[in-house]
Amino acid sequence: MVGFGEVTEETALAGVVVDVDTTTITGAAGEEEAPIRSVEVRLEVDRPSSAIIRSADVDDSNFDWIDGGKIKEGLPLSISMGYANSTTPVFYGEVTGLELELSPESAPRTTIRGHDLLHRLLRNYPTVVYSKKRDSDIVSDIAKRNGISFSGSTTTIQHEYLLQTGQSDLDFVTARAVALGFEFLMEDKNLVFRPRNIKASPTMEISRTGEKVELYVRTSILGQVGAVSIRGWDPTTQKPIKAEAPIANVSALMGGTTLGAKIAESAVGAAIGSAAGSVTSQAVADQIARAQLESGVLNYITCEATIVGTPTLRAGMTVELKEIGTRLSGIYYLERVSHIFEDGEYSTRIFGKRSAA
Repeated sequence: MVGFGEVTEETALAGVVVDVDTTTITGAAGEEEAPIRSVEVRLEVDRPSSAIIRSADVDDSNFDWIDGGKIKEGLPLSISMGYANSTTPVFYGEVTGLELELSPESAPRTTIRGHDLLHRLLRNYPTVVYSKKRDSDIVSDIAKRNGISFSGSTTTIQHEYLLQTGQSDLDFVTARAVALGFEFLMEDKNLVFRPRNIKASPTMEISRTGEKVELYVRTSILGQVGAVSIRGWDPTTQKPIKAEAPIANVSALMGGTTLGAKIAESAVGAAIGSAAGSVTSQAVADQIARAQLESGVLNYITCEATIVGTPTLRAGMTVELKEIGTRLSGIYYLERVSHIFEDGEYSTRIFGKRSAA
């Protein structure tokens, strides 16, 4: 169990290692001359993860990074964080930008910005027809088109055709993930496309017994509905299609007892949401309605917490928050995890959500 802000002898000396191709830059607590002053890695699901590395005061060596070609756009970027002599990889991607800050009121600084390989999916807006392919096949094709390896779950429904036009590859993959109730993210050099596993056992337990507690939890019934429906037209049978997913089919309570959608229904009455998307088969309609209902109920409780730096935490995992009352304690799905090294200290910030209280 890890308490918020809990500091031990092992976690007292934080360190970070940044590798840009063959150039290594380090930072550690207590090193006044270390070339790194702060690093923030933001790991997210369903969008590119990012990294910001801010240097110490600019000197000739900093300019040599940029002008000498040691650090430039497109080079591989990896970051490890941890304590003492032990660090764990937390990010892999590419350098996507360099910044120079000059001000008469402060020392000049340089900044390196990077993104994981998902950023490549923002560059292409192709017109493609995918014929007789499953969603997993389509996402695999998109990954390969962008020079990325694919590692994901195999989906079952084969589409007669799907048209990608006027959308970036990232937008199109996002639409397929939404329709399935999937998540996608980069793991090292692999694009992972998989079901959102909110039933997974928590990666870790977090209690508020530490000396430094930073926690914000919020409930909201806004947007919570008792069912999601979608309508379409089957061109083969020439008949209308209707699918409806009720909250009775939602089984993941994440340690709670009552879904936020049920609380909303008791408080302000029943409501049915409408799912977005074009459907041409009953199987696809059922899938979309179910996926959008399950995604919506997750927004009932949201949390933000800062804990002592934990380099093994990733977006897409679940954690259990404890000792914050009966309704709010429970399992939270992490949609974002930030690893932050600043002023010689390493902390991890989590952003989670949950379906029931």
